[in-house]
Amino acid sequence: MKASASVALLLSASAIAFAQPPTTFTCGSYVADDGKAAPIAWTTHNVKASETTEPLRLEVEPKIRGTTDSAVLPLAPLRLYTLTMTCRRGPGLGLEARVNWVGADKKPGSRYMVWQLPDRYRINWWPLSALKNTYKQRFCLPPEATQVTLQFVLTGHPDAGYNYFELYDLSLTRGAEVPFGQRLGPNLCPGGDM
Repeated sequence: MKASASVALLLSASAIAFAQPPTTFTCGSYVADDGKAAPIAWTTHNVKASETTEPLRLEVEPKIRGTTDSAVLPLAPLRLYTLTMTCRRGPGLGLEARVNWVGADKKPGSRYMVWQLPDRYRINWWPLSALKNTYKQRFCLPPEATQVTLQFVLTGHPDAGYNYFELYDLSLTRGAEVPFGQRLGPNLCPGGDM
C-alpha cells in the first residue's frame, strides 16, 4: 500500500512540476489586409516553449498532451491559404497541426493538416521528419467561418523520449478566392488540395 501511494505521489508531483502557466510568444507571420507581414501570437498549454534565436523549441513530457494555439487570425472563408513551415520533429513526438474555426451554426470546426513538400506531393502520409525540412499545406475555410486559429497538438511518447518540435519558420499566405455555386451539395469539400 505504501509503495503504490509513493508512486502515485511521485507521479502527481511530476505532473504538477510540469503543469506551468501558459506561455505566450510570437513566431511566424501572415499577410495582413494591408499587404504587410504581421506576426502570429501563440499561447502554450502543457507545453514548454524555449525561444532562442533559431529555432523555437516546443517540448512535452512523456504521456502528456499539450497544445500551442495561435491568436485569432483574420482569415476569410472561401479563400485559398498556404501554410509553409520549416521544422523538425523529435522521433518520439506525436504531432498534429490543425486549423480551427467557428462555423455558421456556431459549432467548432477543424481540419487536420497533411503536410506536403514544396516541390512535390508526398504519396500517402507519414509524419514530419526528424531532420529539418520545409513543408506546405493549402486549405480553404468553409462559408461563414469565423474565429480562425492554428493549433499544434503535441503528445509525448511514454518511452521513446525526444518529445520536441523545433520550428524554424512559419508563414501563412493567401491566394485566390474559391467560388462556390448557389446550391451547395452535401458532398462538396472545400479543402484546398482536394
